[in-house]
Amino acid sequence: MLYYNLKNVFLQLFINHIIETYMKKYFLTCCIIFAATILITSCGEDEGSTDTNPTFASYFENNEGTSWVYDNYVITQDEEETFIQKLALQDTLTQGANKVVLGKDAMSMRHRFINPIMSSSTVANYAMAEDKSDSKLYVNDEFLKIFVIEYLQSFLDIVFDSEKWYILADAKATKEWTIDSFLLTEVELPGPSGMPITLNGHLKFAGIREKDTTIKSINSHTFSLNIFFKGTTTLAIGPFPFTVPVRIDFKKIDFYLGEKKGLLGIYSPANTVLLTLENPVPDYPSTMSLPMTLDGFDKKLED
Repeated sequence: MLYYNLKNVFLQLFINHIIETYMKKYFLTCCIIFAATILITSCGEDEGSTDTNPTFASYFENNEGTSWVYDNYVITQDEEETFIQKLALQDTLTQGANKVVLGKDAMSMRHRFINPIMSSSTVANYAMAEDKSDSKLYVNDEFLKIFVIEYLQSFLDIVFDSEKWYILADAKATKEWTIDSFLLTEVELPGPSGMPITLNGHLKFAGIREKDTTIKSINSHTFSLNIFFKGTTTLAIGPFPFTVPVRIDFKKIDFYLGEKKGLLGIYSPANTVLLTLENPVPDYPSTMSLPMTLDGFDKKLED
């Protein structure tokens, strides 16, 4: 009987040992699998997410009569130095009544440019529309005339369509988007050697979401409007003209928008227009400056 009981005890201990060993082994394995699953899932969500600002609410509050006043600075440069000068000019932007524009519920905006030296002012009206479902801000052609086109009129004749909306800002954007594109055919510009070059291709206006910044202690979403040409031109390479694919960067304009705070400022640096060869050409520089320097500007909320 004693032998039998001892046999049962040892048998039970052996079974318990086996169970305990395998339970530890499988428990550890399950923990590793569970942790790996969580890691893979979270990484997949990070890589595939397009909602870069899930708490985004609105660019503007719906308050008729709200005004923004901007001081103006001009930015110029020479070969050695950049100069910033405050102008005796102010912009006033006033939010008007809501109305339907081109099928969208839009905010009417009144822009007044004041020149105290000349005792004069000019007034222009444009519209903005928000799509809060996808965090986009749309502007009409009048906005682009005021803040974009005036800086290109000296060498490019561009007219935006008055029957279209243009996406100025997209808080959830993860890549560049096209605001508009214009076909250029046989358009002449001064070239890097002083001789004119002829452009054939597209002038593009593209939007990019930049890193957030702070304007007067207000968190601001930054959106860049980049103006560039992509197509072909003819350069004097060797004894004969040579048609090459190029990119020409004209201008970069940054728009600062505070959440429910409206347009906090606009900035564009002074810059030389650059031509870049899309394909390298032996014994020829890949990037060249065109003899065109564009002044910059800075519109800041008044102090």
